[in-house]
Amino acid sequence: MATKLTHTFKQVSGLELKADIYLRSLDAHRREYNRSQPVVLYFHGGGFVFSDREDVPPHIVQLCLMRGWVLVSADYRKLPQISGTEMWEDARDAFVFVRETLPGILAGRLSGARFENVVLVGRSAGAYLSYLCGHNMDPKPIAMLTYYGVTSMSDPFFHSSFQMGPAPIGWERVKPFYSEDVTLGTTLPSKKFDPDCLLPDLTRNPAWKRPHPEPGPHPRIVLVPWFFQENQYPEMMQEVDKSLDDKAWTEFPPTILVHGDKDVVNPYECSVRLVEAIGVPPAKLFTAVGQGHGFDELFFSGEPGLSVVEEAWITLDEAVKARLKTHDLS
Repeated sequence: MATKLTHTFKQVSGLELKADIYLRSLDAHRREYNRSQPVVLYFHGGGFVFSDREDVPPHIVQLCLMRGWVLVSADYRKLPQISGTEMWEDARDAFVFVRETLPGILAGRLSGARFENVVLVGRSAGAYLSYLCGHNMDPKPIAMLTYYGVTSMSDPFFHSSFQMGPAPIGWERVKPFYSEDVTLGTTLPSKKFDPDCLLPDLTRNPAWKRPHPEPGPHPRIVLVPWFFQENQYPEMMQEVDKSLDDKAWTEFPPTILVHGDKDVVNPYECSVRLVEAIGVPPAKLFTAVGQGHGFDELFFSGEPGLSVVEEAWITLDEAVKARLKTHDLS
């Protein structure tokens, strides 16, 4: 089974940014963790405008915990009420929390220990935050795995006035969202991870029933086609974005990308171009043939349709083990 702990890692703008910490239930009462053990920090998707830390596909929880890796899913503030810089600061502070504060939480006492091996996993917009951590954190994450990730606002796609849907989005339709208070977003009930969905051996619980899908999408999702249509994403992220021409990409740790070749929300070619920027190795792209954006979000480990994702996780595992071996020899 999976045990979830929730801790606040930051307070800002009247909000408490929280992190959900997932452990194997058999580890829930452990008081000692090796500082070199891998810990995964996960950033959810949602176009930078909706969803929150509870938006975690079941298979990500399973694939972390089956390896004995602690998983942390973190909140971050959403556009358009904040800047790209503020969003990056939330990702940075989540990374610092995992590295410096989490050891004490797990040990149940104040601790000066640090987790040395942070792995980043991000989906869609969350992948972009993972990449920002790859550029800016010192020490860097030891590896990354991203799903159909937003890569760089310098990519031609984000300057294409892309129209998502049969007709342009009008200002009046999105105007109300600009007057909202700063938000961490919300996740639709049918998309929230429920620890009860897993059995003690971390396989799917056959007695668990997913909530019925909502009658419509998240209300704030309309902001995404608006931002694409108006080429707003590059402007909002300009202070933190790294161009694909920036040599900093070549200094990345092992970076494993999963992307569906039928993705029309964030085209497959974006990941192809990022792999070219990083280089092979350390980057490796896994193609989900015939799949679109978010194809994995309801899957459990071992289910048909997830094989390419499972292959990517094996490659991530190998990269992490190589990093730990190198560390032990140094």
